[in-house]
Amino acid sequence: MEKQRFDLLKAIEKHIALATLLIVWLAIFVCTISHVPFEGMEPHQAVSYVLTVIAMSMFVAAFPTTVVLFGWFTKRKAASLLLGALLFPSIYCIGFLFLSQGNMVFIHVPGTALYLGVLSAVSGLAGYCAAIHDQRYLAIAIVLVGIWVVALMSGIN
Repeated sequence: MEKQRFDLLKAIEKHIALATLLIVWLAIFVCTISHVPFEGMEPHQAVSYVLTVIAMSMFVAAFPTTVVLFGWFTKRKAASLLLGALLFPSIYCIGFLFLSQGNMVFIHVPGTALYLGVLSAVSGLAGYCAAIHDQRYLAIAIVLVGIWVVALMSGIN
């Protein structure tokens, strides 16, 4: 019995990143679906809305996932941290410059800067954890990506 339990713990440790990935995506799915206003929707509208929310979650997850993959494959901690910290704010600034009309104020409230800072810190930390190149740290990076996606999706009106 003890040998079997030991083997189970080894199997869990070996596949912790995959298990974490599945749990995080399930949590993101539940979190995003729980905010869908289903009352008054036709069934086809509800399905299309849910699929749009899921597709949007997968699209925005590309930013921190890029950082995690960069950290995992290059094993460069400082570069992964910097890429994670600078990728999203850079894309945000470039997008703002191309999409803004007239002389709009760059950051409407200090809360936007704080919001971008927190997202950048989480993304940078995820890249750093992935650069350590250990399954447990990769699992932590996956959880950080999930937190990043939920935080970003909750900030979109």
